[in-house]
Amino acid sequence: MKDSIDNLVQIGYITKPHGLDGKVVVYLTTDVPNRLKINDKIYALEGENEPVELLIEKISPYKNKYLIVFSEINSLAGAEKLVGKPIFAAPIEHDPEDIWASDLFGCYVVDKLNALYGKVKVIIDNPASDIFELDSGILIPFKFVEKIKTLSLNDPDSGEDSIIVDTIKARYTISDQTNLKLGECDEVATIKVAFVDLPEGLAEIYTSNYSVKD
Repeated sequence: MKDSIDNLVQIGYITKPHGLDGKVVVYLTTDVPNRLKINDKIYALEGENEPVELLIEKISPYKNKYLIVFSEINSLAGAEKLVGKPIFAAPIEHDPEDIWASDLFGCYVVDKLNALYGKVKVIIDNPASDIFELDSGILIPFKFVEKIKTLSLNDPDSGEDSIIVDTIKARYTISDQTNLKLGECDEVATIKVAFVDLPEGLAEIYTSNYSVKD
């Protein structure tokens, strides 16, 4: 049975084929040691949100990446279909107070003054601190993330967070995040927001070289 993508976390992506027998090169964005091993199941996206199960038959380190053979892929043509696809796995249980880099995918990033920097697009592996790249082009170190909150998009009683929600609504077409059109659904649509605490002056450095869309 295929798991829902909502129950999985992104742990990396497939960069290219290796050889002619279906082997692929995988770059991991997770910092969890030995995150993947033989007989683990991972998932690649087929289409928009359809996860396809892949069983790891062989895995070995390769430079700063991994060479992986999946039981289901045995040809170069099959491997080429996976190139560029993000890969997902079942989440590892951890303290709910902890923030993992994988939690940030798709989050809107806001500072303590309610300034919106953009939406997390890519997590970049870095020895000192993982860095997340926003759709605005801004790069922010993971160590400055204080918390992640889920906010309602159509709840008029959202208090002080309504300022953040209104700002995000004004800049983005939210339907691509929630698959719901505002004002046309009975359910309460939500978004994830990552709050960052940047040292004084650092925000100006981050934004000075980028044009953040209004």
